[in-house]
Amino acid sequence: MTIEAKIMVEARDLTVGYAERAVLERINFQVRRGEVFAILGASGSGKSTLLKHLIGLYQPIAGDVLIAGASLVNAEGDERLRLLQKFGVLYQGGALFGSLTTVENVRLPLDEFTDLSEMAKDLIALSKLRLVGLASAATRLPADLSGGMQKRAGIARAIVMDPCVLFLDEPSAGLDPITSAELDALIRELARGLGITFVMVTHELASIFSVADRVVVLDPRTRAIAAEGPPAWLRDNAEQHWVRQFLNREVT
Repeated sequence: MTIEAKIMVEARDLTVGYAERAVLERINFQVRRGEVFAILGASGSGKSTLLKHLIGLYQPIAGDVLIAGASLVNAEGDERLRLLQKFGVLYQGGALFGSLTTVENVRLPLDEFTDLSEMAKDLIALSKLRLVGLASAATRLPADLSGGMQKRAGIARAIVMDPCVLFLDEPSAGLDPITSAELDALIRELARGLGITFVMVTHELASIFSVADRVVVLDPRTRAIAAEGPPAWLRDNAEQHWVRQFLNREVT
């Protein structure tokens, strides 16, 4: 397998839910290195539930999640910790600590998981802020940042440990169209320039068509994947009429 084709995230016969109540059943997909992959579906289709299982917040009812070929479900102890450090997560609200400056927020994973010097951690955090266009905001508190800047700071923190995969939960939520487009451009730049693999849950169709290489569309009625492929192709050619309606924002 070539480097470009390396599978970075895989859901294998994955059944997820709560208290043995399945929300999605026998989900299968693969995400290749450097790909931007989006999980779509109507409200209640299980997008957020699937994401929480992909990042290890919950154990699945059945099946497996593989990160760079290693099982997240079966990993324990130090092995699990090493595997968790292979990916970063941008939560919907940014999840920045209000009492910390932007650079202090970004360096938190370095404080938690490395023995680097204070100077080294600051330099790394500043380099990630520079990468997302926020170097000038390093000493500002989250309350002094716009919504888009908070999302960029969240991305900088998510990549500060140089993960191979970045999971995004509704990255454009609460942003105006221009700021959302700027965030889309940043995601494309990080994917193409650094080879970071993105898995994003979103309902913003403009962002999907702008950045996603492939998508899966979840069907709450069957608790399964209804369609998978490039978003523009599915919009025009999906076998299921409702999938084409969904991607075209047509009233059913």
